[in-house]
Formats: sequence, C-alpha cells, structure tokens
Amino acid sequence: MIITLIGPMASGKSTIGQLLASELNMPFIDTDQWIEAHTGLSVSEIFQTQGEATFRNLETQALKALLTQDNLILATGGGIITTLENHSLLQQHATIIYLKITPETQLQRLPNDNTRPLLATQNKLTTLVQLQMEREPLYQALAQNTINVDTLNPQEVIAKIIWLMNFTSSIN
Repeated sequence: MIITLIGPMASGKSTIGQLLASELNMPFIDTDQWIEAHTGLSVSEIFQTQGEATFRNLETQALKALLTQDNLILATGGGIITTLENHSLLQQHATIIYLKITPETQLQRLPNDNTRPLLATQNKLTTLVQLQMEREPLYQALAQNTINVDTLNPQEVIAKIIWLMNFTSSIN
C-alpha cells in the first residue's frame, strides 16, 4: 500500500507523512527531499538555475522510481499535480489524500519562509490565493479523500487518515 499526501505548501504533508509512517511502521519519503538527494541541489537552486520545467520533470522521475515500492508513505511537492503524467502515476499506484488548507493558514505557517521559490514575491497572500485557484480543482480531482487541516493538529490529521484507510480497506 502506498499512501500519497498531496496539497499546497505548508499543508503539513511532510510532517504528517513522517508521523503517519512512524505510526504505521512504514517507510516515509518526501519527493522534494528525494530530488535534492539525487541532484545534490536544493529545490530553490533547481528553480533558479534550471527552471520550474526541469523541476517538474524531476518530480515525475521521482514518482516513477518511488511508486514501484510496496509500502510507503509519500509526501509530494505542492505542484506535483500540475504535470498530467503524474496524475496517472499517482492514480495507478497510490491512495491519494489531499490535505486542504486555506491561503490564510498557509501564510500563518510561512511568515518568514524564504526557501519556497514560488513565494519569492512581494505579496505572498496574493500568490497563495492564485495558486489555490489554479490547483484546487486538480487536488480535488485526484484525491480519494480530502482532509481540511486548517484547524487540526497533526495527531488529529493522522487519526483521520488511519480511520479513512481502515474504512476504505473494509469496504474493498
């Protein structure tokens, strides 16, 4: 079983993924960290020196390599859903959970974060709202389950995921 967490930046995919993996005694991988380990460059450096298109191709390569495993908790980058090929890869190999968050909560979680290339703008909230408008339909279309994380702590999110997974497996 592969559980893949999708959602915007700061929705908690990496934090939730690590805790969920520990709870379920499964390996955890973050696609951004996988890309950084395999390229020797940070996500920001890839964006700056090679561009977003190259980074999106690297995300697809990461999915192709990682989705061959049997058991895995996978946290993805917020924009992984912008590449059509990634849709079929995820749908064929993973249970997809969308961690939904409002732009306002994202901004609260990222007040001084300078590591995210898409937030290198004057008005971060405007950028977050724009990204949400562009990506929300893609997240919704791909996800088998959606959890609104705005008001939940990580343990509450994990409990919901485990409940959803137990419920889903009992009806299959």
